[in-house]
Amino acid sequence: MGAVLVGAALVLVALEARGSSPVVYGARLVPPAVAARSASPPTDDLLASDGVAGVVGGSVVVVLVVLFVLLSVASLGIVLFMVGPRRRRVRRGYDAVGETAQEAADGGGGAVVLLSGARKALGQLRERVGGPASDAVVAAWLDLEDAAERCGAPRRRHETSTEFTGALLVRYEVDAEAAATLRGLYQRARFGGAGGVSAQDAERAVDALERVVVSLDRG
Repeated sequence: MGAVLVGAALVLVALEARGSSPVVYGARLVPPAVAARSASPPTDDLLASDGVAGVVGGSVVVVLVVLFVLLSVASLGIVLFMVGPRRRRVRRGYDAVGETAQEAADGGGGAVVLLSGARKALGQLRERVGGPASDAVVAAWLDLEDAAERCGAPRRRHETSTEFTGALLVRYEVDAEAAATLRGLYQRARFGGAGGVSAQDAERAVDALERVVVSLDRG
């Protein structure tokens, strides 16, 4: 609606800038010879006023064109601002539906696979044979990652194996504190250098992994 009003204003201003209408209403017809004798040459003042009127009219047209463009850009920005959040909400809704459908499709099989991997990791972590505690903690988490990959759950392209495994533990409602403890000890053992994880830390990892197993088994 605003664009239509501005367009109409542009037409009116353009007509005004051109001067008065070329059609003369109610004028008496004058023979050509008489009209030629009676016509006087335009004065300098008249020419100057016509020039000023043309310049002013042209400037007004330019200003209104600029206003029209600004109004159009602002209208487009408002539309995009209103549509953007709705598209994001729809996208989040699709993601949630996709996750629910995936859980229904695997019939709980993903949790069974993850539980099997957690039990295997727990057994290896308890033994801690042939190396420092940090190696055992890393091996236990990698067993979980391997089980997560075999669950059949979709993995987003931007997710690392660690992030994907953590997301699965959240999805299957594993003890959040236990999962966070186990993940933190794994990252310290892998990236903290030699001696980053002590034997006491390994015991904490065993306790956390036991709670993970209980959560998955209960689910």
